[in-house]
Amino acid sequence: YRALIETSQSQAQAKSTLAGLETNGFIDSQTRAVIVEFSLYSPSFDWLSAPRLLFEQTEAGQIYTQASLIQPG
Repeated sequence: YRALIETSQSQAQAKSTLAGLETNGFIDSQTRAVIVEFSLYSPSFDWLSAPRLLFEQTEAGQIYTQASLIQPG
């Protein structure tokens, strides 16, 4: 499932979108991983990047995190 949060949304709207994932059962106790991807652009440096955050839960309930950064050619 994918949830899109536009930069034009307020913080309250973004939080509501994320809370809706839990309310509608897309994120629950059986969820093993959540991936957050977004794009950043710096016009002053003409620099584009795409950070990716991974939150993964083991069967024992531990949560592992991983961050990566993709910089298009």
